[in-house]
Amino acid sequence: SGFELMDKNIEVSSIQIFKGKLWLACVDGIYVLEGEKLVRKFNEGSTGLFPVGDKLFSTGFEGLWEYNTELNKWSNIFKGTVYEDIETDALYADLFGNYWISTIDGMLKYNIKDKKITTTLEGTEFNRRSYFFKGDTLYFGSNSNGLISFEVENMISDDVMNSIEGKRGKFGYFLMVLFLISFLITFFIWWFKRKQMPVF
Repeated sequence: SGFELMDKNIEVSSIQIFKGKLWLACVDGIYVLEGEKLVRKFNEGSTGLFPVGDKLFSTGFEGLWEYNTELNKWSNIFKGTVYEDIETDALYADLFGNYWISTIDGMLKYNIKDKKITTTLEGTEFNRRSYFFKGDTLYFGSNSNGLISFEVENMISDDVMNSIEGKRGKFGYFLMVLFLISFLITFFIWWFKRKQMPVF
């Protein structure tokens, strides 16, 4: 018949050619076709594979993973951030040194140089594999807001992204105010009790 069932036990999310080899993003990991055999190269579930120059990225159920070809090793570039475990669905590398990543909770912009993450459209759940890139215009399908499109340059110039450092800063300010109020209450209780102490 011409058809060949290579492996019926894997659930494939997407297929990519990287460095002359066929790579498969699957629910139970990432596979590479070597000869006539599929070899698993990574155990984390993948929703998609995205070659960027000499790099290969995997969107997945927990973070965004980058493949180091020299070390044959994957690493989560969101490790140590509040987005370390977020489900990611698509990645686009712009000409300004940023990665745009759609997730189940908004759009992230990751600056490659300073590793700064900003976000927009929080609360929007983007679909897996529902994306299309035409030049600098990006199209994404979502579960709650239909089809969303934007031009990268306009998003950067309009400064519509929210900084997670800013969110942390507001939380830190709140903690500082709470600490000062607690200190003042404790001080006044101590002062009031001291005034009531009998003098012998």
